[in-house]
Amino acid sequence: MTELGAVLREARRKKGQSIREAAKGAGEKWQYLGRLERAEIPEPSADRLARIADYFGIGKNEVFRLAGYDHLVGKPGKRKAAPQLDGLEEVLDRAITDFEKVELIRYLGILRGTHLSR
Repeated sequence: MTELGAVLREARRKKGQSIREAAKGAGEKWQYLGRLERAEIPEPSADRLARIADYFGIGKNEVFRLAGYDHLVGKPGKRKAAPQLDGLEEVLDRAITDFEKVELIRYLGILRGTHLSR
């Protein structure tokens, strides 16, 4: 079990919940949560992690850091755009979050049939 898995398991146990109860509360499948706790998912979905963190009351930054998504960890006053998406905000006519940028890059990788690394 990784540190992320241990943190999630501890948060679930503090709530006094089974895997199934916690997963239902977080809007996830119990199998996915169990696999996260056992570190069987090498690159978990950032938005699923965010939803689970919210349910357990764990800071998203901590969960993202433990999952290896350091680029999603908020740094006050330091917002850096993903270089692959320079100019996108002008097209959209509004700012997009770092999380949205990462998910767009991942989605583009799926569309192109390639896997873009974190």
